Amino acid sequence: MDSETHGFKVGAFDCLAVSDGTFAYPPGVFFANASKEDYEAELEKRHLPLDEVTTPFVCLYVDTGEHRVLVDTGAGKLAPTTGRLVQNLRSQGIEPASIGTVILTHAHPDHIGGILDSNGALAFPSARYVMSRDEWNFWTDAPDLSSLHCNEHIRQLVLQCAADMLPLIRHRVDLVDDGAEIVPGVRAVAAPGHTPGHIAVEINSRGETLIDAVDAVLHPILIEQLEWYSSVDLIPEKTLASRRHLLKRAVEKGATLMAFHFPSPGLVSRPSAKCSG
Repeated sequence: MDSETHGFKVGAFDCLAVSDGTFAYPPGVFFANASKEDYEAELEKRHLPLDEVTTPFVCLYVDTGEHRVLVDTGAGKLAPTTGRLVQNLRSQGIEPASIGTVILTHAHPDHIGGILDSNGALAFPSARYVMSRDEWNFWTDAPDLSSLHCNEHIRQLVLQCAADMLPLIRHRVDLVDDGAEIVPGVRAVAAPGHTPGHIAVEINSRGETLIDAVDAVLHPILIEQLEWYSSVDLIPEKTLASRRHLLKRAVEKGATLMAFHFPSPGLVSRPSAKCSG
């Protein structure tokens, strides 16, 4: 174990939070409908910089004993500070070819950009890919990102990544709906809003539960500020509903919560009831 990885157990399952790197964003990206004064107060309270938010990209690896599952592929070569997932897996003795299932929670570049390795081949050559049916249909049928509160360059970057990556897995992708069991003990949970078919992933083993909320909660501040959303939430009202649903689910199940952009290793042990509103 090192600063790039964090091993833990969910019941009998061996899990690993694995860093793909980091990226720095203007704070307004995360808190698009909050005033500068309000979000700066929240950042100051946590002794965080006011000029930028440096966020980790934390993928989840699960070994159930029968299945090796990876949740998201990271950003690949999106930035000089990303694309560390495969080397960090290998540092823990996990070869990419040994992973049998790759869950793609949604088709943003920081989650599908690592489908290819540095040589242009599939990074996880033995895997079947799993994606929400709604998500796949959105990105492969003239996706409309006009409602995003970001500039045209970002919109085009997002669109181009989906157009480049998704066709590469067309013949090895399984499309699933809410509640689908992906492998025994690993289930898809619909959490739309960030994208139309965004999913969370729930892990259950021996009475223990982990809920990976992925991008339904983009920053720890948003666990408390339940009405704030980001500039990259395509359908903000659905994002807020999904976030409340996942937090409530975590509270009710006594689950550990995980999120892709939370400070490494991305885990929050048993969020309190007040966080779910």
